[in-house]
Amino acid sequence: MHAFYFGHSNRPLYGVNHMPTVAYYRDSAVLLCNSIGHEYIRSHRALKQLAIKLADMGYYVLRFDYNGVGDSSGDFDNVNLADWQDNIMLASEELRAISGQHKITVIGLRVGATLSLLSSEQCKFNSMILWDPVVSGKQFVSNLMALHKQLLVDRMWFVKDRSEDDTPGNEYLGYKYSDNVIHDFEKIFFSAFNMTNNAPVNAVCTSAGEMHDLNRYADQNTDKTSFAYVEDMGNWQELKYIDSSLTATNVLHHICEILK
Repeated sequence: MHAFYFGHSNRPLYGVNHMPTVAYYRDSAVLLCNSIGHEYIRSHRALKQLAIKLADMGYYVLRFDYNGVGDSSGDFDNVNLADWQDNIMLASEELRAISGQHKITVIGLRVGATLSLLSSEQCKFNSMILWDPVVSGKQFVSNLMALHKQLLVDRMWFVKDRSEDDTPGNEYLGYKYSDNVIHDFEKIFFSAFNMTNNAPVNAVCTSAGEMHDLNRYADQNTDKTSFAYVEDMGNWQELKYIDSSLTATNVLHHICEILK
């Protein structure tokens, strides 16, 4: 495991490279794209565990932080989805360079899955695994707002009710989203994506409700797209889980089975 910075010198990205730990190397590498905001914090450990498992299977793996997120440069409230798509492009180029592999499988979680789809044609991914992808950007923002309102009057967090006026505009669960990001999310809807790009897509969902939404689009590309429900921790719309580390043993096992 090697941590480093890469990308543009004026806006470097933080990445962690996991080299294969076995004698045989796979003929492809894996790029991990995390979510954002509080979901980034929740899923950090799970994606690290996934990277270690895949390295033990012979894969080069790169996980990284978008600009304005984690240890990368930039401010969260001064970026947009186009910036993050550019970050994925840079990360895919970096992974090809350090691994010597041309083929890349991208694994995107939540917003990371959505961004991966938006970047797929430019990045020329060979296969995609979408973990609990955000089906509707507008609904994603609506859920953030709802969770934030619940948080302000939850006695587990505050001994006295707080007003939305106590937090700056577009601040949800401790993260101030830029107007550009909110606007970009308004335009995102799963059915509008080009899901083919000649690359197989495996969508993995831990919510029965969201699985129902995903299944509405399964017939778009039945020969290359697979949708699976895996019972596991997710609970993205429940307040009590917003600061809990994601444990996703079943999903990690399922993803590793896909990549065997």
